[in-house]
Amino acid sequence: MSPSPMWYWLGDHYWYTVYPLITIFGPIFG
Repeated sequence: MSPSPMWYWLGDHYWYTVYPLITIFGPIFG
């Protein structure tokens, strides 16, 4: 099973899923 689709999905949706979490939890823990 090739991991390419997963890497493509992560690359395409990374900032839409991880960045919001950083902006939310950043000020809390930082």
